Amino acid sequence: MSTIVPAITPSAAARPRRGSWLRRLAWLMLVLMALSVLVLFSVLSELSPLPLEITVNGRPVAGSLDLAALLAAHKLAWVVALTVAVLAAWLLALLAGVLVAAMLVPLLLLSAGAPVLVVGVVLLALSWPFLLLAWCLRHALKPSRPATIAA
Repeated sequence: MSTIVPAITPSAAARPRRGSWLRRLAWLMLVLMALSVLVLFSVLSELSPLPLEITVNGRPVAGSLDLAALLAAHKLAWVVALTVAVLAAWLLALLAGVLVAAMLVPLLLLSAGAPVLVVGVVLLALSWPFLLLAWCLRHALKPSRPATIAA
């Protein structure tokens, strides 16, 4: 009695989707941008006037910078600009970390692997007569097979 067993194939859900990490990164950036906008908007609303005076040739051009007194559209423009700047700084820091890791990994592999490689070559150079002797003894002591003629 024979039974038919269906072939086990990975389902479409089990296969990794292409571009899923990029989609997740995009969603993460969108959520971070929304949170940054909310936080910065509330911070700008609560700021007290900054004691800042801009003078040109001794004449005051602008007095205390009061970000809380700005119009809502101006606050939103400040918030969006600050949010984009912060997220760009995060991405640049991440990129810098990846580049540093990409430069350090081969350097570490070479610095740790080169001495091991040199020791291996030296050991091989020193032990080649013993390896040759072992190979010759193995072939000399191995029983020979009788020659057979195919009928």
